[in-house]
Amino acid sequence: MDMIEVVLAMMILAVAIGFVGWVIAGRRAAAAERRQRPARLRDAALVFVERQFRSLGRWPVIARVDRVYRKPSGILVLVELKTRASPVVTRSDVIQLSAQRMAMEDELHATVADEAYVLIPRGHRGTSLIPLPVNLMAREEVEDLMRRRDALLRGLVEPRWPASQRTCRTCGFRDRCGRAP
Repeated sequence: MDMIEVVLAMMILAVAIGFVGWVIAGRRAAAAERRQRPARLRDAALVFVERQFRSLGRWPVIARVDRVYRKPSGILVLVELKTRASPVVTRSDVIQLSAQRMAMEDELHATVADEAYVLIPRGHRGTSLIPLPVNLMAREEVEDLMRRRDALLRGLVEPRWPASQRTCRTCGFRDRCGRAP
């Protein structure tokens, strides 16, 4: 064997080893993802990861979903991954997932389940996830929120103040608000 053949053989071997490593890593990642699913989604197929959907109606919505699963019945189930200190579902989670459902239904003309999940890492290392079920809002409720947002931005209605001042401290509009503490 001359030097060119040796180098070529080594390159082919390196590519083959890299490919095998890539396949093994993919299988490990898929197995880890399957273990972290909510129990009700064990029989479902992962169909979308980090995908954007659009609803182009009177109140357009552009939503990026974290994960979407298809149950054997054909119904799609939304899953949102969150990083936070405590395992709670917030109102903004419900609104976000409900808007995602609206965008997906409009773009895909598919049925999306009324229940979704928020997955939150357990403990500081986050090696396992806590699945929290979320009951989604009806389309009319999401559209009502969109109408209210539009009216607020146009100055047609006054904002409602939160029950807790803690909410004001983390609000993105705090600098523009004349009433925030």
